[in-house]
Amino acid sequence: MTRRRFAIVTFDPDRIEKIETNADGQTFAWIMLRALQGYDYPKERGIINITLMDQLPKRDQ
Repeated sequence: MTRRRFAIVTFDPDRIEKIETNADGQTFAWIMLRALQGYDYPKERGIINITLMDQLPKRDQ
């Protein structure tokens, strides 16, 4: 079974709304990719925090 990871992304909606797709779209995608890979990311782009988590085990009911 492959290892699955999850991410909880906390962001500033006002700053994210100001990102222009044509000018900043590639940069923002690169920032998200690097952050999900565990690297540091610039918070001035509107991403407050990214928490990486491993898949949680299933709970018995």
